[in-house]
Amino acid sequence: MIGIRSTALFCAAFSFATLAHSQGNKELLERGRYLGEGIAACGNCHTARDEKGAPVPERGLSGGMVFEAPVFRAVAPNITPDPETGIGKWTEANIIEVLKSGLTPDGDTVGGAMTDVVNHGTSFLNDADLKAIAVYLKSVKPVRNKVEKKK
Repeated sequence: MIGIRSTALFCAAFSFATLAHSQGNKELLERGRYLGEGIAACGNCHTARDEKGAPVPERGLSGGMVFEAPVFRAVAPNITPDPETGIGKWTEANIIEVLKSGLTPDGDTVGGAMTDVVNHGTSFLNDADLKAIAVYLKSVKPVRNKVEKKK
């Protein structure tokens, strides 16, 4: 009888822990969506544009928008989890590091307007909010969209 009770207790505890974990993940994902789509407005720069400059919603966060300035030319990268053309091979820790320091996993630094976003915005977020954005970015639909690398 003790074995059955122990097993039942373990199953109940495991089910509760799993439910709490999935609820926590859902809340984290929703927080990340709120921050990424609202406050940080990632899509303003990272959403692909059509020939008239209008956002292409089905290619959200897949990059390609060009920023021309006298001192630089930047192309917003693909930040969907596509493993070949986006950040699909990045870990959540890699994403958090980029948002904190501007340093990419390959040792490069972000460029263009993203430098200001990091220096005056995302570097001031707390760890929980950075994690939420990373979870959100890993959850969006992967979009294959190779964009030109910064020069």
